[in-house]
Amino acid sequence: MKPAKKILNSMPLEIIHEILSKLIPIQRLVIRKVSCNFRYIIDEYFGIKELAIEHGNYKHPFLALKLEKGTISYMNSRSTRYACSVQVLGKRRKMKKGDSVDFVLNDLSNLMKDKVFKLDALKIEYPTWIYKDNLDVFVSTIPLILKSAKSLHVKEVEFRSGWSIEEMAQMLQCIEKVEGIEIHKPGPLDALVPLDQWKMAKSVIALDKQSLLDIGNIFHLHQFKLQLVRISREELVKIRDVLLKSTNFEYGIIYLVEHTTENIGTLFNPEYNGLPNGSMRYKTGDNNFFICFNFHYFEIRKSVENT
Repeated sequence: MKPAKKILNSMPLEIIHEILSKLIPIQRLVIRKVSCNFRYIIDEYFGIKELAIEHGNYKHPFLALKLEKGTISYMNSRSTRYACSVQVLGKRRKMKKGDSVDFVLNDLSNLMKDKVFKLDALKIEYPTWIYKDNLDVFVSTIPLILKSAKSLHVKEVEFRSGWSIEEMAQMLQCIEKVEGIEIHKPGPLDALVPLDQWKMAKSVIALDKQSLLDIGNIFHLHQFKLQLVRISREELVKIRDVLLKSTNFEYGIIYLVEHTTENIGTLFNPEYNGLPNGSMRYKTGDNNFFICFNFHYFEIRKSVENT
């Protein structure tokens, strides 16, 4: 009787393709280990669109590798430090000689190494609850795994929780092409703006009370949501005179930690005599905008109509 592996390796590629087309990504990841032909078909024809590394909390500690609608969960053993259980497709298996960090990094590495990725979404969370030595391994290894991909293009990348700006910069540099960047608790953004990935991005979301940013570093964006410590009159004038003349700009909102003393309305219409909180329409060249403002925020949306 032929071993199962030999039978699978001799199976026609058309049949393998038909089998795999009926599976969800997480099932393909599991069955990828079955034979070299299965690996070839999966890597060549079935790409992953959404990839995320998520985590639990101190009461429910786990790591999770999410591929679109499927999830692999990694939960450390409560009785011994270097063991964990891995749950996938409703089945749980106890693993020895490693904990959740070891296994999630190993699976992620096997998934990404030497592969071409064109992702719609990539989300990486910072697991604050794990032991410090394991956390250091996690933080230092993730960029290496991302870099191991043959090619990595991402429409939207999101970094959540406790990543430092420098750590996010390391990960961003592993992405060849990116359209949208979303970061949480970023602090000063100085380490990101020189990156090619920042310059090529079309949208940025960075909501944190400590953000500092030269306003000129957002003028290439189509959309942005920012929380800045402050904004000056000179920066508002630059937005009016430079950003709003861009053919690419669509939408932007800036939340302010320190209240602005400017009546923003007068910068866009010298005859404006309304309250410091208000709204107006603004036209420059062929571009039409609807602007809302008060002491706390400044919002601009390009109008679709031509007036």
